[in-house]
Amino acid sequence: GVYIYIFDTNTTRLEPAALYEAPISGIKFIKIDCGVSYLYLKIDFLSSGIEINVLPMNIDIPNPLIDQFSIATLPYGGYLLSGIGTFDNGETIIEGFIFNDEDIVYRWDLPFSTVTNFLIVSKILRNNTYILAQLEEKRNWALVTTDLYKFEEEKDHGYENFHIDTKSPNINDKLYSKQSPLQLNILMNVDGNLTTINIKLLNCTLNQLGSRYYVSIENNFVRDRIYKEPLYGVKDHVWSFITSPLPPKKKIFRDRKGQELADAIPVSRQRITTNEKAETDTSVLQRQILLPIEIKKDDSFQERTVRFAIIDLDQLITNKPITVIGSGEASQHLDEIYGYRLL
Repeated sequence: GVYIYIFDTNTTRLEPAALYEAPISGIKFIKIDCGVSYLYLKIDFLSSGIEINVLPMNIDIPNPLIDQFSIATLPYGGYLLSGIGTFDNGETIIEGFIFNDEDIVYRWDLPFSTVTNFLIVSKILRNNTYILAQLEEKRNWALVTTDLYKFEEEKDHGYENFHIDTKSPNINDKLYSKQSPLQLNILMNVDGNLTTINIKLLNCTLNQLGSRYYVSIENNFVRDRIYKEPLYGVKDHVWSFITSPLPPKKKIFRDRKGQELADAIPVSRQRITTNEKAETDTSVLQRQILLPIEIKKDDSFQERTVRFAIIDLDQLITNKPITVIGSGEASQHLDEIYGYRLL
């Protein structure tokens, strides 16, 4: 077990406290040895307050100026141990070490004995970035940042929850009116086992075309099997998808698309041509169509050459959210990931 006695400045012993209690009865303290030393222990608790494990941490900070310590849990697994001290001139310094349960230790990328302000203002962001306020001067102040090591980065699928491997629909998927799912599919890793959760939807749920739908899942939606502990859900504004009307019929779509692409580059309409020989792209899970688009030579020598028109069109499509391609009735359906490629 791990027990502590706290003494005040008058060496008066206060009530004992149990940090971690071993399931052994009849334990008695026969000797107390006092001294100044640092021992790091990791104690695992359940949400009920019951301790289930205690583990010594082999961490050593060699800087003799460091005399205060704090530990914070990191979003991508592991912990940040911050050591705080002062120079002889009174400046506050801080050092940081990232470690996990296997005693793998990394030093952060900030300079040795980084100077900070008196309040040691800092913040750990969701992406494992550490922000630290620097020492203020008379008329200015500054922040310094560093990306802390990510122990569990390979488990991150964009949902800020390492228990979730994948979902259907995925983040930012575009669902057409007749393809909207009647259920949400969530693949979760619970106690090392992949479990699929299906949530059925009413047919009228996704009834606003051209809208973005958000899905949030409360904590305690799923519990682990061993300790019945609640697992994290999905926070607001993390998982979303868009509903969209089906593209126009082929002939109308082809004509509108040609005009919209010509206006976007811009070139004369007659230089943008296509044909009926569309192909289905079988290399992706969602059904997509490969559309052949030809950019003809400029005979007037007043417009963009074929080479530069190709480059422009690819950039317009791949940056669709901020270009006119994204607002066209037909061109908005072009895939910004695929862009415009020469075959």
